Amino acid sequence: MKTHLPSEDVEELKTAISASIVGLYNTHFPRRVTMAETFIDKDVVLCLLEAIFDDREHELIENGGERALLAGRAEIQEELREEFSSAVEKVTERRVIAFMSANHADPALAAEVFVLEPKPRSTPRWLETTLPRDALAKLS
Repeated sequence: MKTHLPSEDVEELKTAISASIVGLYNTHFPRRVTMAETFIDKDVVLCLLEAIFDDREHELIENGGERALLAGRAEIQEELREEFSSAVEKVTERRVIAFMSANHADPALAAEVFVLEPKPRSTPRWLETTLPRDALAKLS
């Protein structure tokens, strides 16, 4: 994980984001979601939720309604864009500049992806990705 926080702070941050997103799911969707894990890498936050469908939704999937169910979920998640983004902004104290959401039927998973506004850098981002670390040290 490439963050600039001590590892215990990163773990607290990931736990708080997971709890916030689970809370939103449990407010807006029929299934009480309890399993979520958040990953953070630089300016990207991914919250992966498991067991997202209730029995009615599973039945709909089994009867050929997977496409309609996933489309309906995507529509609701798009409507919740601001709420989801605000929850992550509150926890991270950084602005969300992009939000993407995806669902999968079997296994029943949801992925909420947030791109955070980059922090000011002393080294341009393109240098970080094209030069080896020792070359960057020589530039400083």
